[in-house]
Amino acid sequence: METALYLPVKRFLEKLGFTVKGEVGGCDVVALSGSRRTESMWVRTTVFATDEKPVATMLLNLASMKDSYANYEREYKALYG
Repeated sequence: METALYLPVKRFLEKLGFTVKGEVGGCDVVALSGSRRTESMWVRTTVFATDEKPVATMLLNLASMKDSYANYEREYKALYG
């Protein structure tokens, strides 16, 4: 799915004036981890200026709570009602 979306998103951002690069060998995905409670994926994204110099880097953590975690229902209700 990611590869199918790459070109349309790349073209859209390029029309807005961005230079777009996709990493595979260098990996945007920094780390995957898990515990009894959560699964986490860390993603690093870099924005480049037109002269190819990096101007911003974002490190994003995507985490989800496992429903197999013993206190899942109680913690879910505390977070979301």
